[in-house]
Amino acid sequence: VLLRLQHDAITRLSRGLKRGSVVISATNGKTTTASLLASILKRSRMSIVHNHAGANMGSGIATALLDASRKGVVDAELGLFEVDEAWASQIVQEVSPRVLVLANLFRDQLDRYGELETLADGWQKMLEEIGFVDIRVGEPVDTFAGTVGEAKARAFAVYGYAFLARRR
Repeated sequence: VLLRLQHDAITRLSRGLKRGSVVISATNGKTTTASLLASILKRSRMSIVHNHAGANMGSGIATALLDASRKGVVDAELGLFEVDEAWASQIVQEVSPRVLVLANLFRDQLDRYGELETLADGWQKMLEEIGFVDIRVGEPVDTFAGTVGEAKARAFAVYGYAFLARRR
């Protein structure tokens, strides 16, 4: 309802985050990654707004921001948002994250999103539009996200079990 009444609610509300926001997107693992990061941030006594309910599309992020608001101002230092892979471009435009984590793309959602290459192309376009990829980290088993942003990366790192198994 909020986004129908005020289409730029996410942008307006996220402007009040003093330390900006972190956006995490992937097919698999975004909830685990966001939960681990939320735990670290909370232990460091940082106040965060986090869509921990798993509502990872526009309405879920708008709801998390609204729930953390007092009189139209978000009462948190940092936004931590796990975002559905197809919504990443829109949410990144709206919250202008300080940190963007793009983890993996797999064929789990073909019924919803069609070809995986379409999502990868969308991520690539998003990265070109926002103009930053400082460090590119990827899973070796993830062939699509593995190419997204690699050309612009200043540093490259690989993580994951498959990588460790190959090194033995």
